[in-house]
Amino acid sequence: MAKRKVRRFTVERRVAFLDHLRRSGNQAAAARSLGFDRTVPEQRRRRDAAFELECRAALEEAHRRLAGATDPFAHDGDAEFETIRGGRSGRVQIVATRTGKWSKRAEDLFLDTLRGCGNVAAAARAIGFSESLVWQRRRKWPAFERQMEAALEEAEVVLEFRLATLGIDRCGADGEPVAESPSASGPAVAEAGQSRFDPDLALRFLKWREEKRRGKPARGNAWRRVRSPEEVTESIMTKLNAIAAHDERKQLAEGWTRDEATGRMIPPGWVRERG
Repeated sequence: MAKRKVRRFTVERRVAFLDHLRRSGNQAAAARSLGFDRTVPEQRRRRDAAFELECRAALEEAHRRLAGATDPFAHDGDAEFETIRGGRSGRVQIVATRTGKWSKRAEDLFLDTLRGCGNVAAAARAIGFSESLVWQRRRKWPAFERQMEAALEEAEVVLEFRLATLGIDRCGADGEPVAESPSASGPAVAEAGQSRFDPDLALRFLKWREEKRRGKPARGNAWRRVRSPEEVTESIMTKLNAIAAHDERKQLAEGWTRDEATGRMIPPGWVRERG
């Protein structure tokens, strides 16, 4: 019967282990990255004083760096060990996301949903989390706060456009009413995860964003004038023109040129066919 091959904790693996430990602050993750159980470095630390000191220094270095993180997912750890969190020892480390907890995938899905609806509670409910958890993460992580604000700004453009084109959405070219697509994005998200456009909630969201920009309304003066369709349309066109100008500057930087005859942007290397 062949003997089982034993993986040895060689000098090279020791160096790799300490490097991973400096990045993650997680001894179990560092051991697993080399194919070891966490007990292997633990036993080595107990009988090797020099290695014990190196591990302590690596853990302190990881703690100092990760403690200043603004995004729990912005690190160079493993895919499985993905979120920054305080451990039992009091040090900050990168740990695995437990089942049912907020993950990078859940965060990306939440932000994508929020861009289309502008409703924090509905977007959180759509991915299976409570609204309070979202606000808690927003207070704790500055990067998430910035991402949420960017998503809400995009939602403003989406909902203003939906409101401005509401008559077109409801009637076809022949003037007959048409059924709204069940996949259309809006501020009301159904329990099944599909979104449905609600003009009333859209107006309330836009009013809330406007009040936030101006500061909270004084008590007794909570009502503010809702913008007319013409004002909404003008606002949308201003934002769309700004987006178009941004795209044009990006294309020019990439080597595109403008066709003087048609005014259209021409990609680099394109040649007009001669008739």
